[in-house]
Amino acid sequence: MIIKLVFGLALLLFICFKVYSSLSNEEFEELVFSKQARVLIFTACLLMPVNWLLETIKWHVLVNRLEKHSFKHTIRDVLAGISTSILTPNRIGNFIGRTINLNKEIRTKAVVSTIHSNLAQFTASIFFGLAGLFLVVFDESVVDLVMVRWSTLLVLSIGLTIYFFPKIIDFNPLSKLYSEQMKESITEVQKEAFGLKCGILALSLLRYCVFLFQFYLCLSCFQSGLNIELILPAIAVVFLITTIIPSFLFGKLFIREASALFVLTAFGISTPAILYSVFILWFLNLAIPSMLGGLILMKSK
Repeated sequence: MIIKLVFGLALLLFICFKVYSSLSNEEFEELVFSKQARVLIFTACLLMPVNWLLETIKWHVLVNRLEKHSFKHTIRDVLAGISTSILTPNRIGNFIGRTINLNKEIRTKAVVSTIHSNLAQFTASIFFGLAGLFLVVFDESVVDLVMVRWSTLLVLSIGLTIYFFPKIIDFNPLSKLYSEQMKESITEVQKEAFGLKCGILALSLLRYCVFLFQFYLCLSCFQSGLNIELILPAIAVVFLITTIIPSFLFGKLFIREASALFVLTAFGISTPAILYSVFILWFLNLAIPSMLGGLILMKSK
C-alpha cells in the first residue's frame, strides 16, 4: 500500500511541477485554440462511438459463441463493462459489467473470453508502441533505447504467444490456481479458429488507430502545425508507457498525464495542450461511456 501511495504521489508531483513550470512561462496564457478546433473536436467526438463500436463487434463475436445475444444487448454489456472497469486496476474489471446479465452457466467462459479480448487490445498497444520506439528519437542519456526496444519486443512476443496459445499458462504449479471450469474455458479458447483470433486482433489494431488519431486531433486543437508523421509515433509511445505501467492508484489517474508530459514536451508541445488533450480523450472515451454504463447497471437485475 505504501509503494502504491508513493508511486501515485510521485506522478502527481511530476504533473504539478510541469504545470507550475508552464505557469511561470505563461504557457497557459499563450495557449492557442486554432480556428479549425471545432471541426477537430467534432471529429474526435464522432470517433468515440466508432471506438466502442469496434469493441462491441469484438464482444458480439465472442459472446455469440456462448449464447445467442442481440447486438443491442452487446452494446449494453460493453458500456456496463466500461463502468466497472474504471474502478479496477488497469481497467481489468470490464468482465464484471459484461457478464453480469449472462447466464451463470456460461459466465466463467465469458470472463475468459473477455480477458482474451483484453489481451488482444494489450498486444495492439505493445505492437504500435514498439513501432513508435523505432520511429521516435529520444535522448540516449535519458533512455537506453536499445534496451527498451528489446524489452518491448519480448513483451510483445509473450503477449502474442499467450493470445494464440492460452493453454500455455495452464501448467503446474500454476494450474492449481484455476478451477475446472476455468481450465475448460481456457481449453475452448485454445481451440478457437486461428482466423477468429486474427479477426479479433485486427479489430483491436483498428480500434487502437481510432484513439491514436483522436489524441492527435485533440492536440491539434490547441497547437497547430503539428507534424503528424512525428507526433503519431510519439503518442504511440505514450500509450505504450501507459499500458505497461501498472495503475496502482485510482485506475489510470495521473499515469497517462505523466507519460504524455514526459514524451510529448520533448517534441515542442506545450504542457497545457497536453493536459487538455488528455482530459478530453479521457472524457470522450471513458467518462461519457462509463456514465451510460452506470445507468445500465442500475437498471439491471
